[in-house]
Amino acid sequence: MTTSRITLRMGAMLLCLAGTHSLAAQAPAAAAPTLDTFLTEVLGANPKLRAATDRANAVTIEATASGALPDPRLMLGVANLPIATPGFGEMMTMKQVGLSQRIPFPGKRGLERQAADHMATAGGAVLAGVRLEIVRMVTTRWADLALLDARLEILHRRRDLLLTVRDAAESAYRAGTVGQDAVWQSRVELSRLALEATALVQDRLGAVAALNALRDRPADTPIGTAAIPDAFSHAALDTAVALQFDNDSLGAALQDGAMPSVATLMEWAALSNADIAAHVARIAAQGALVDLARKAAQPDLEFSLMYGQRDSRSDFVSASVAIPLALRRGRVQDRRAEAGALELEARHAEHEQMVHDIEARIVTLRADAMAARTALAILTRVILPEGRATLDAALAGLAAGRTAFSGVLTAEQALYADQVRAAEQLTAYMTAVANLEALVGREML
Repeated sequence: MTTSRITLRMGAMLLCLAGTHSLAAQAPAAAAPTLDTFLTEVLGANPKLRAATDRANAVTIEATASGALPDPRLMLGVANLPIATPGFGEMMTMKQVGLSQRIPFPGKRGLERQAADHMATAGGAVLAGVRLEIVRMVTTRWADLALLDARLEILHRRRDLLLTVRDAAESAYRAGTVGQDAVWQSRVELSRLALEATALVQDRLGAVAALNALRDRPADTPIGTAAIPDAFSHAALDTAVALQFDNDSLGAALQDGAMPSVATLMEWAALSNADIAAHVARIAAQGALVDLARKAAQPDLEFSLMYGQRDSRSDFVSASVAIPLALRRGRVQDRRAEAGALELEARHAEHEQMVHDIEARIVTLRADAMAARTALAILTRVILPEGRATLDAALAGLAAGRTAFSGVLTAEQALYADQVRAAEQLTAYMTAVANLEALVGREML
């Protein structure tokens, strides 16, 4: 054997050993939390949720001050003070103190309070939306982390399988049924496995950092092995006892009685979607403001009471009522009311578009969930069992000298790809359902 071939063999063996060591060091050391416990921690610590809570409370408190009477005004002054001989000896000179109070035209204060109350309702809906968004982000990012951990686990199993394949190739090589290239191919596959594991571990660091950011913890705070919650796995697989499709055409979806229809999801969204609720409340607030603008030309009354004190003479009491004159009603008040009405129409149009966009999003996400569930059912119930049987037959054929090693490697690679694809489809199902739940504003599973 030449020196170059010896060096190549040693290098390949070192790569295999390095890959094995790399995989062995990848199991997260931290205790594995559940999604529910992690979500509880996030909801108690997330800074964005705290900020949204404070803003919602601020709007609610602000609403309690709306519609109140304006503060009265205290007036202090001097009346009829002589210029030539300043002083209080003049008969008409007096020191004055008084109060004035503006009384808004009937109905204005109620409309102000209505607008503020509707805005407070909108603030509460925004808070609910932020909470739903955080739940969605945690769930989808948890799914990303669970996929990485599932792929690492699959790599562990693949390493064990590849070691078996390598041993079979070496035995067949010693028996003279395969060439040396079969041994090299098995070892190269082990080395490639180590490279893939390294990339997954680095990706996991980013996924952990993203989850830690949501719970206001340092980016490198350890998170144990993440798993897809049983509720999603059950909904994706256990409800599909038999592979029954909507029709016989290619691309038909798996029948799914557990997945609500688009009409049902839209009914839920109309009742619970945070964006819809906030927009409806803002429309109601704008309607109250338009009604208030239409009352702007109706006069507010201002009552004043003054007490005048004179030195060595009798005092005076004065009372007055001030009434504003809407002389520029056509240029000011009416125009503002018209502008407010146009804004109200614009918000109604935006609401229609919002509902259409949400319906389109629901259709897309539901289709994504159905496609992922269909693919997962086919993979787990048909393709993976047949792939394992194909690999077992190929290994047996290799040992008996009936199968080429390339056939064994092809079967192993196909099985691995399908295992990864199944993990990806379960993650895609969980992600689609989480996005749907955030959109309709309620849990589906």
